[in-house]
Amino acid sequence: GSSTDIRPDIRREVLAPNAELSPAACNPAAYSIFRKVMGCSSSTEAAAVADVPPQSPTAKKISAGASAGGTEPISEVAEDTAAPACNPVPTATKSPPSLDTHAPQPDFDVKDLGAENRAIIVGDAILRFASLSRRGRDAEDHTKPNQDRFSVSVFSRADSTGSAASAGAGTADDGHAHGHRKRAHSAFFGVYDGHGPHGHHCSRFVQERLPHLLHKDIRHGTASIQHSIHESHTICNDELRASEIIDTYSGTTSISLLVHPDEHDDEATSITISNAGDSRAILGTALPGSDTLRAVPLSKDQTPRRPDEAARCIRHGARILSFGQIDPNYCPADDPDAEAEDPPRVWSKQGHFPGCAFSRSIGDSVAQKLGVHSEPEMLTLKISPSVKVIVLASDGVFDVLENQEVIDICHMYRNDPGQACRAIIQKSHEEWLLNEECEGEEHKANYDDMTVLCVYVGEEDATASAPTTDGSEQQPKHQHPRKRVRQKTLRHLDEMVEET
Repeated sequence: GSSTDIRPDIRREVLAPNAELSPAACNPAAYSIFRKVMGCSSSTEAAAVADVPPQSPTAKKISAGASAGGTEPISEVAEDTAAPACNPVPTATKSPPSLDTHAPQPDFDVKDLGAENRAIIVGDAILRFASLSRRGRDAEDHTKPNQDRFSVSVFSRADSTGSAASAGAGTADDGHAHGHRKRAHSAFFGVYDGHGPHGHHCSRFVQERLPHLLHKDIRHGTASIQHSIHESHTICNDELRASEIIDTYSGTTSISLLVHPDEHDDEATSITISNAGDSRAILGTALPGSDTLRAVPLSKDQTPRRPDEAARCIRHGARILSFGQIDPNYCPADDPDAEAEDPPRVWSKQGHFPGCAFSRSIGDSVAQKLGVHSEPEMLTLKISPSVKVIVLASDGVFDVLENQEVIDICHMYRNDPGQACRAIIQKSHEEWLLNEECEGEEHKANYDDMTVLCVYVGEEDATASAPTTDGSEQQPKHQHPRKRVRQKTLRHLDEMVEET
């Protein structure tokens, strides 16, 4: 994300004394509890908090049917359907129900998704792609599910009934990289990074609804592509809020790519990137006279580090504070790792919540009262001959790998999208263990869910030499371990404090 400091006029409000922060909340031992707060299945998640806006358990219930793997293959986008069915939760508890074994199952087993190379044609662009997601690890909660999701939805030209075709939902060769290449009107790729106690339900909901909402709007053809994407995100956010999923302190980021006919040039094909949160999209572009690719960012992380994002939250009544600003003993200002490990967060003036380190998301009903919103930032550009690969990934990848490193790996495996995904996830995992100082000690490590979706543009490179099996000899090495942003969300600062 951007490391630009908050402007001085904003910083005055950011650093203003917070009378709501009690001395107990500044206990230096707080962080030992903090690491256990978000995303765990402990009793603290169900504890009632006096100064947190109440939410009746009967008002919101958990959506059933989320698969344990945390990912989804290519989806069929047909006529608009109702929101995913939800099972009620007994009024005496907020615990999620058991998974619905009768819910629709993925077309492919999760463990095989990374190896499934596929290809389609949109306009004059050949798209070869694959996806992979790896569940993170919480050393203190081995039951935490993968909260990341991804989707690939292929839209044909809508007929009079509004139906659309799908790649990958038919015969074995449908959309296969070396089989029949389906020609589509447009294609939508998305990565959704859930967070909070029910983040996996939120990301599953958005995975299912956002492509359908976008197709519904696009097939009417009365608005611009960016307007359709904007409306799809805001409606999806409203639907999640009205659904049976508890989104009080849970939600999901969304980074997506739409490949579509250019709106002003009938001969061109364009891409539109939309981003709500701190997942990321990057592009690999060929350098003239060189056999390398240059990484170009297509999105900008939306966090309180950005002055514009912080200012909006402040206008809505939020305070922007890191833990070090609350208690200098927690993270001294001269700590070289302070900026990465202790990010600014969004706090209410009424109490120590929600504490999120992002400034846009879908869900997060409490944070959205404080200026966090679901409206995506968008970028549209034509696909030029120099564009070779587009990558979408969650922060579990980009917290530990630089943009250029990801593109270098993609270029190494440019004829095998599935292997590129595996190599990126493997490298990310290695970096997490390095940063956690847990090399060779997986059982001690904590690391985030990691999801990547690689979309190559154009035919395979016949001149490319095959890399080694795992690419370890050719992948770039790093001289210094990077530090990652720690937990992205926090239920309540008081829960950090050990009882004395």
